[in-house]
Amino acid sequence: LREHRAPIGQRAVKIADRIDNLRSLGNSSAEFRRKQCNETAVMYLPLTDLAIQRAPDEYKENVRELAVLLNVTLHDAQGMK
Repeated sequence: LREHRAPIGQRAVKIADRIDNLRSLGNSSAEFRRKQCNETAVMYLPLTDLAIQRAPDEYKENVRELAVLLNVTLHDAQGMK
């Protein structure tokens, strides 16, 4: 994936954008929500791990917080009816 070679700032923006996308799934079909959640689990969660590993020390805690927020938001989105 191209994202795996992107600078930390670009990765952080991608993760934040995905969090925003997951938060706005409320009126989407169950099929679309399922697709988005699966894509997040397969592509974006590993991206957060990589971002944490590669982040300069001064940004690691911020990236960890984004990773936690993504996990919580994904869990919430998976529970939407």
